Order: sequence, then structure tokens, then C-alpha cells
Amino acid sequence: MVKKRVVGLDIVRTFAILFVISVHFFFNNGFYGKVINSSGFSVLLFARTLFYTCVPLFLLLTGYLVRRTKINRDYFYKIFKILISYLIIAVVVLIFRIMYMNIEIGKLESIFALISFEADPYAWYVEMYLGLFLLIPFLNIIYDNLNKFQKHLLLSILIFITALAPITNNLIVHGTVTNIFPNWWENIYPITYFFVGRFLYDYPIKLSSLKKIIILLIVLMIHTGLLFWHNYGRIFDWGALGGYGNILTLTASVLIFSLLYNKNIKNKCLNVSVSIISKVSFEMYLISYIFDRIFYSEIKLNFNNVFDYGINFFIYVSLVFICSFVCAIIINKISSIFYRKIRPFYDKIINKFIFKLKQR
Repeated sequence: MVKKRVVGLDIVRTFAILFVISVHFFFNNGFYGKVINSSGFSVLLFARTLFYTCVPLFLLLTGYLVRRTKINRDYFYKIFKILISYLIIAVVVLIFRIMYMNIEIGKLESIFALISFEADPYAWYVEMYLGLFLLIPFLNIIYDNLNKFQKHLLLSILIFITALAPITNNLIVHGTVTNIFPNWWENIYPITYFFVGRFLYDYPIKLSSLKKIIILLIVLMIHTGLLFWHNYGRIFDWGALGGYGNILTLTASVLIFSLLYNKNIKNKCLNVSVSIISKVSFEMYLISYIFDRIFYSEIKLNFNNVFDYGINFFIYVSLVFICSFVCAIIINKISSIFYRKIRPFYDKIINKFIFKLKQR
């Protein structure tokens, strides 16, 4: 029986990949090298803060969708779909970097780059996600064996150890770098987002859409204000307010997710389009590196005002999105063929070696 796709979840994933390409606009147009010295930058920082929820939205979706995942051969076979798509794109990106960008990479170095997920600079996400993927069945076991109070407590602890330190530490207060909360566990934020996604399925946020939007705008404005205050008079400080795991990004991501995940689209054409984009969003993420390099190499980096940024944003984000989408469809089709072909070999190996261990 084929599962019916939930349109709202496709909408979330569509916004997530759009936000990925949008946040890369700031990364590739020289914005982070400019001195933040006028109020106009607050508008750009607000946009960047909104788009920065891209990866968190993907992680929340993961937690929400894989709540029934168990330890079995079918689940672990799915990892090959990720790896095959990655390898196809990584090889293409490597060839592109050698031939178009004139980067010298030896044969042995290329192999190491593929193995270490460095062939495609955007593949850090694959490296992170594969680890989470392997842990998911075990994380589900933990969550499923907790009562309501324990689930709340688990989430509170995870947020405390991963989300608070990024927003308070590294900020300069009266010339001194603050360090209020312990930050050793910051980098396990994917697990925090996973459990939050699972939690949202069991306990959805019971607020009206209007209230969610108002709270979202307040959170984004607070985040923007802190970034503007901290960075004013100098170039953007990547260390300030941390990365994807900080509490403000987490809150904004949860609100966006809760606004979109149960929405419906009545227009059939738009519904199909969103569904297709959702299916190839992973490939779009990785292949967009090539089009970022192609299009942004032509961009003029001397933007003078918010209007310049706005016009160029719509032009370049649209170009990268459309080109990445077209290529992603082709790559996804090729990847699916390989994915089906290797299933018999996978089953043979599993039957012969791994699952025999369970009988001993």
C-alpha cells in the first residue's frame, strides 16, 4: 500500500530548501565581508535570520516523520538512497571544481574527498544526517519508553545543554566575552531537533495561526536586534549567537513548522509542484553548490542599499532554485535506478552475515 503524501509536510520541505538557497545568497554575495554600519543592514539580518531556519526545518521533519521507525533491514537499506545521490552529485561537483574552477585535486585526494564528504562543500549536511539516520531507531526506543513528564524533561534538558549557550556565550559585553552556560554539548543540536519533531507530533502547539505569526515576528526581531547590536561597526561575527542550535532559531523553526505542516493546497498543479520539489529537495541542496559558483561569480559585490540586495536576491535565488530543481529531478531518477538494482546484493549480504548474528 502506497502512503498518501501529506501536503503540509511537502510545504515545509519546500520552504526548507528555498530557505537553504536563500541563506546561501548571503554567503555568496559578499555580505559577510561588509561592515555593518547602517540601519539598512537590520532588514538584511532579519531576512538572513528567517532563512537560517532551513536546516532546522529539515531536522524537525525528520523527527516528525520517522516516529515509527524500527531496527530492521528495510530501514538501514534506505541509507543507500542518500549515499547514492550524494556520490553522484559529489563526483559531478568534483569534476566541476576541477574543470570550471581550476582547482587542482589529485586522484587520491579526490577519493579521500568523496569518503570524507568534502567533495561537495555543502555535503556537511550529509555527514551530519547520516549519523542521525543511524541513531534514529535507537532514539525512537528511548522516546517511546518515556511517559509525558519524562518527555517534557528530556526536551528541557536537551534545550538547556544545546540551545542556551549559543545565544549567550561569545557575545561581547563591555569588552568582555560572556560565557554563561556550558557549551560542550552544542553540537548535538540535531538530536534536540529530532526529539522536538517527535514531541510536536504528540503535542502540537495549540495557538491560532495569527498568534504564531506574531510570536514568530517577535522572535525574529529579537534575534535580528541582538545580531545588529553585536555586529555594529564591524563585519559579521559568525560566532555570535551560535549556529542552527540556538534557542531563538529553534523557537522560530518550531513556529514556522507548526504554521505549515498541516496546511493544504487546493490547486492541483501547485500541489503536484510542491510534492515534486519536496521529493528532490535533498538533491537540490547538494547540487545547488554548482549554480552558486556559476551565478554568483558574475554578481557585482558592491551593493549599496537594501533595494540592490532585494533585486539581486530574487534574480539569483530564482536562477539557482530552478537550475538546481531541474538537475535534482534527473539525479533523483538515476539514483532511484541504482537504489533498486543493489537491493538483491544488500539482502544477500544481510542474510549471510549480519542477521545470522541475531540467532546466536
